[in-house]
Amino acid sequence: QWIIVIFLLVALSYCIDGFIIFLFSRLYTRKYKYHQGLATSMIGAFYSAITPGASGGQVMQVYTLKKQGVETSNGASIMIMSFIVYQVALIILGSISLFFSAGELIGTIGTFTLNFGDTVINIPAIPLTIVGFLLNLFVILGLFLMSYSRVFHNFIMHRGVNLLAKLKILKNPDKTRESLRIQVENFKIELRRLLSNVPILIVVFICFSLILIIRFSIPFFAGLALDGYGYMTNIDGTLITQAVYDASGNQIGVAPVVSVGGANIESFWQSVFLSSYHQMTTGLIPLPGSAGVSE
Repeated sequence: QWIIVIFLLVALSYCIDGFIIFLFSRLYTRKYKYHQGLATSMIGAFYSAITPGASGGQVMQVYTLKKQGVETSNGASIMIMSFIVYQVALIILGSISLFFSAGELIGTIGTFTLNFGDTVINIPAIPLTIVGFLLNLFVILGLFLMSYSRVFHNFIMHRGVNLLAKLKILKNPDKTRESLRIQVENFKIELRRLLSNVPILIVVFICFSLILIIRFSIPFFAGLALDGYGYMTNIDGTLITQAVYDASGNQIGVAPVVSVGGANIESFWQSVFLSSYHQMTTGLIPLPGSAGVSE
C-alpha cells in the first residue's frame, strides 16, 4: 500500500506542476486547458532527466507550448516566471533544512565514501551541500544584482567576461555579453509581471513548495514500504505477529506487525530536509539525471 502511496505522490507532484503551467499560460490565452499543462510538465520532466544539468527540459516545454498555441516569446516568459518562483521556494526550503538539520548532516552522515578498486576517497558531505546551496542562491541573487545593481552589472559584463575570455573559458565575449543582457532584461520584465499578479505569485509559490515537500518526502514512504521503522513488540520484547492467508483464505504462516509509530512527523521532515541536501549536492554533477552519483 505504501508503494501505491508513492506512485500517487509522484503523480500528484506532476499534477501540481501542470497546474502551475496552466495558471501562467492563462495569462496569455484563455483557450489553454489543464491537460495541456500536465502534458507540458511531464515532457519537461522527461527531457530534464536525460540531458546534462537538466538543460533540455525548459527548451522542450517552450517548444510544446508553441505546439499548444502559446507564442514562443510567451512560452519563454512562462518558463522564466516558473524558474524565479521555483528557485525562491528551493532556497527557502534549503535554508530551513540547513537551520534544522545541519548538525545531523555533519554528525550522522559525515562523508560520502567512493571506492575505485584499491583506492578509497572520502568526500565530506557538508561542504558539497553548502556549495550546492550557494550555487542555487547565487543563481537567483546574481540575477537580482545584475538587474538592479549597476556596479555589479558593469563588473560582470566587462571585467568578469573579459577575465573569462583571457582564461580561454569564453570563446566569444561579445556574444556572451549580448546573451547576458537579454537574460537580465527578460528577468526584469517577468519579475515585474509576477509582482503585478500577487495572488498568482502566492498560489504558484505554495504549489512549488508543495511539489518540493512531496518529492523530498518520498524516501520516508519508501521506508514505510520496506518496514524501515521496525516492528511492534510485546512488553517482554517478543515480536507481535499476525496471520498471513493465501488467496483461498487458508492461513499459510505469520508475519511481524510493522511499527508505524516509529515513523512519526519528525522522521517525515527529516526525510524532507535530508532529501533537500541530496538535491543540492547531486545538482552539482553534470550528468543526465545525476545518474549513478545520485543513487
